[in-house]
Amino acid sequence: HKEKAICKELEPIPVRRALNFSCCIGCRYPDDPYDRYWHPSGAIDGVVTVARDNMSFIKNLTDIPGLALAHAITPASSNATTLIVPSSAMGLGNYTYYYNFYFMEVLEAAYENKNRSFDFLIDGKKFLDEAIVPPYQPFLTVYDHRQNLTAGSKISLVNTPDASLPPILNAMELFQLKTGLADGTSENDGLSLSHSHKELVHTLWINVL
Repeated sequence: HKEKAICKELEPIPVRRALNFSCCIGCRYPDDPYDRYWHPSGAIDGVVTVARDNMSFIKNLTDIPGLALAHAITPASSNATTLIVPSSAMGLGNYTYYYNFYFMEVLEAAYENKNRSFDFLIDGKKFLDEAIVPPYQPFLTVYDHRQNLTAGSKISLVNTPDASLPPILNAMELFQLKTGLADGTSENDGLSLSHSHKELVHTLWINVL
């Protein structure tokens, strides 16, 4: 019955899903320290992909492969002030998710002149005290595990009054929360319990979705 006590104490298991906006098919990057599988995003109306003006940065990053940040999505109109990422583009299902959003400026001049500055909102609510000014190098990660995403969640990046360029988003990771087994197992469930513990270790480090 020792296994039963352990199962009741298990925290939700995060299952990783990484998305970037550089290609229309999924891929892995040789320099990714976690060997994540990076999914393409879903289609977003009124959005285009822009490439970084200098690729020399790509070998100088840690924790995330540089090529995953080499492109970003932004509104198709240069006069737009809001970039909306709907749940359909993120592939959200009927689960709860932690999130990491990655921002890196694609234009050196835009960073030097502070042309890009925007607020981060989830379902219309602002979650950061300060506006995001994407650095040209290395990158900025936005996360808050007190606020989760669910099916139907909408991310909005909204320009501050002094911004002259629309918002951008380079990449994101979603961690689907799966609660551990609540009850003990019978003798016939021993194999299932073993696989459950293997999944916990595996999904914490490798992007399998």
